[in-house]
Amino acid sequence: MVSTGGLLGIGFNLVVSLIAPFAVYFVLRRRMTLSWRNIGIGAGMFFLCAMVLEQVLHYVVLKADPVTAAWFKANHLAFAVYGALAAGLFEETGRYVGLRFFAKPTGNPGTAVAYGLGHGGMEMLLIGALAQAVALGMALLNNIGILDAVLGARLPPKALAALHTQFAHLTFAMASIGGFERLMALALQVALTFVVWRAVELRKSRYLFAAIAFHALADSGAALFQAKIVPSILVAEGVAFAVLILVVLFLRLTRRATSP
Repeated sequence: MVSTGGLLGIGFNLVVSLIAPFAVYFVLRRRMTLSWRNIGIGAGMFFLCAMVLEQVLHYVVLKADPVTAAWFKANHLAFAVYGALAAGLFEETGRYVGLRFFAKPTGNPGTAVAYGLGHGGMEMLLIGALAQAVALGMALLNNIGILDAVLGARLPPKALAALHTQFAHLTFAMASIGGFERLMALALQVALTFVVWRAVELRKSRYLFAAIAFHALADSGAALFQAKIVPSILVAEGVAFAVLILVVLFLRLTRRATSP
């Protein structure tokens, strides 16, 4: 059985993922110009670059090509590095293209905030809300005793047993980590948009390369966890939080470069 606390934790994550981008928008819209066009471009470029183009590369490298698929399967560290770099390259390049050619400048900080909310908000909805909705559905199926009947034909016995074990030990604190992680990811996406916006405004590619590096570093913890090199998701979240702080410091230290 999934405890009440565990169910509430999953529900908390779902609510956060659904409303956080809109809440930030309504809080900030009176303080700066937040163009819906820029929000939409940010959302669209994330979907195109991260959910379509990046996934095509992953399919080719990790599945379609048996040589690279076998090599990455055997080399967990290389798999983690590849995943983090691919995310940084596709998302930040797409962010640059969106800001450079499609976004409408509305002044600082509104342009970067709006685009970042679109980019991070779409990520929050597709990765955060969708995953939590699935998790909540499986938890409820588990509690009414039909999870095995629904998933038994789709999951191997070991995976199904691991899922039962995870549900049995799920607490509110453990489950709600995902909601806080999504909030941190949204903040990071907005911060990275400021870095790339400087690349656009100043026509200096070093800011784009910095954004790619920061993004890859932020994703490295999760990639290492997925590759089973890092044993705890808390370590992965700690890495992402540290990178968020580094990006904010980087923006503050380089602020003079964008001053008139």
